[in-house]
Amino acid sequence: MKELINYYSLISILLIGFGFILGYNSSLKFERDYIEICIENYGDFSFNFHIFKTIILKNFTVAMLISLGGYFSAGFLTLLVLIWNGFNLGTMFTLVPYTNLSFYEFLLLFIIHGVFEITALILFSNIGLKGFLFFKNVVKNNRIQIDLRAKTFIYPSLLLFFSAIVETFLITNF
Repeated sequence: MKELINYYSLISILLIGFGFILGYNSSLKFERDYIEICIENYGDFSFNFHIFKTIILKNFTVAMLISLGGYFSAGFLTLLVLIWNGFNLGTMFTLVPYTNLSFYEFLLLFIIHGVFEITALILFSNIGLKGFLFFKNVVKNNRIQIDLRAKTFIYPSLLLFFSAIVETFLITNF
């Protein structure tokens, strides 16, 4: 089972990467307005609960779509959502020349919370991609056996929760 989790993680990373390349390349041709981003407000940190609530609800909606939706669609929804998220990420990186930030600063804003969020989504996608085995078992053995355990949702949920906290601090303060 560990080999499958690693295999599913690799598939997830490749799908996000594929979406990133599509998003980056397709967005290069669009002209954008200049975006001023201020990252010098290091002194007073605040936390906006409304922003946190919005982020956490959206992130968990995506997580449930990737995991449960993917599981019960033989992994199809998982594939679509991972490519779409990679596409959006690639599109965001085409904004770098239109900001006052260097590529390094822009990358740091994403990495600070993105490492946790992307890792959580990859773990959720491992659940969704196992849906292929669920449907294979139904077709091949004519037997329905749902293999969803609550403990497989705990670690990625905690990562997603932490990521939402960090993202809220970034949005609220920068």
